[in-house]
Amino acid sequence: MNKNTTAAMIRTFTFFSLVVAVASEAWTQDQINYYYQKYNAPLNTCAMQAQCLKYTITENETPSKCGSPCEYRVCWHQGYMGEGWNHGWGNWGFLSACMRYEHVDHIGDMHTTSSLTQKGRSSNIIDNFDECINGINPHGKGYWDSSCTEPETAFSDSYMFANVCQNVPAGHTVHFLMNDGGSCSGTAEQTEMTGHGTKAFCAPSTQDLAEMNPGGQTFFPAYIGASSTGGTCSGMAEGSECVWSVTVPSTCVYEEGDACAGNTSPTYNDDTVCPNQADSVLVYYENDRNAGPPKSPIHDINLNFDGTVSFRVVNPFGDDLSNLYAVYPKAGGHGDSVCPKQSSATDCVSDEVYTAQCMDDDNSWTFVTIFVTGEDGDSQAAQVVNATEGSHGTEVYKCCPKDYEPNGRFGPEHTAAFSYLIHCNCDDEDETEGQARALRVSNDLASQFRGHGALNRKDLKAKFLRGELFGDELKTLYGLL
Repeated sequence: MNKNTTAAMIRTFTFFSLVVAVASEAWTQDQINYYYQKYNAPLNTCAMQAQCLKYTITENETPSKCGSPCEYRVCWHQGYMGEGWNHGWGNWGFLSACMRYEHVDHIGDMHTTSSLTQKGRSSNIIDNFDECINGINPHGKGYWDSSCTEPETAFSDSYMFANVCQNVPAGHTVHFLMNDGGSCSGTAEQTEMTGHGTKAFCAPSTQDLAEMNPGGQTFFPAYIGASSTGGTCSGMAEGSECVWSVTVPSTCVYEEGDACAGNTSPTYNDDTVCPNQADSVLVYYENDRNAGPPKSPIHDINLNFDGTVSFRVVNPFGDDLSNLYAVYPKAGGHGDSVCPKQSSATDCVSDEVYTAQCMDDDNSWTFVTIFVTGEDGDSQAAQVVNATEGSHGTEVYKCCPKDYEPNGRFGPEHTAAFSYLIHCNCDDEDETEGQARALRVSNDLASQFRGHGALNRKDLKAKFLRGELFGDELKTLYGLL
């Protein structure tokens, strides 16, 4: 007997059991009519889906699956036939129950950049669904996967889907789409099963232009220059699919031990990396968008003597939940910037090392801008923005990974910008022949950047503090154009 036959027999048995239950009690005609209207009807409203959808939240052990020092796993499950029947309502108890005993049309989430193709519920299917959330999809669908999943194929030995999981950094919002019957209407809430105090909110997919959806934007416009028309993981129109959104807790308990493994002390070597110089190789640009950070986010600077400089980044606000974006010239590039992102909920020192291309004819300097986006208006990042009268914060650069969070979370009004000049050389350093040769080779690359001529350290610092070394993007950021 194959799995499809077994599943069909289970559904048939469930159907006749419920029919017998109805027939054996004194039901009114209205009750019978309502019962059969609901029985196995498509879940095309948020309220009906709420009766058939469950979710769990689990704190990931450290080290976490996706690299965040504080991370949660969100898993979605379809309820079984009759689950939630309120026996206290007598013969009306079915009104609160899940009455769907077939697969829904399709589901979708943001767990991986490729859709699930496995047939049947193989032993590793949970791993296939249990992935990290996408960065912005290059095909123009925001965080959604490139295609949706048909539960009938992925879970062919059952009439329910289960353990559709996503791993998400602390304090962030993740979405799950369920379509059944080709439409969606209404809104609903669902409380998690695992006691973290969160609620999932359901609404039809939306661009949320009015910023009123508690789940934020769930339908995304097309990416400029891409062939896709945007949307969700499907090709359905905006508002035709139900999307569930949940924001995970902002802190972790760390029952498994120290998330940082004791590594909470960055090495601030900016004034010792050139031991024979009195001044620091790191210079901060004071701006009128926000106050300065309580400590430098840049540490462990390494002068590579090949036309590049390396460094690491730490959350300047310690364990205050923040997103960190480091913008710097790509090593080996032609002036183009990169913008890696870190999600930080601890004062852990990250292992990530960034390498920036040094600028100008003699590779003497580079600059780095660190954007720190706080969780909300109470965050420390928001406080340094508020410390500057009239400031409304700043937008993270377009080249950076974008967060589609609900209105009021991780927004520009909670974003501070900290720009730094890093000297790539020590003025009094005696170069070895190998180092000098490496610099001459990299000068060919540096000539493709705009040149300022050979400057001593004092003049270079002065130009930086006046904003004269900035490109148009930085000048626009700080109102210098």
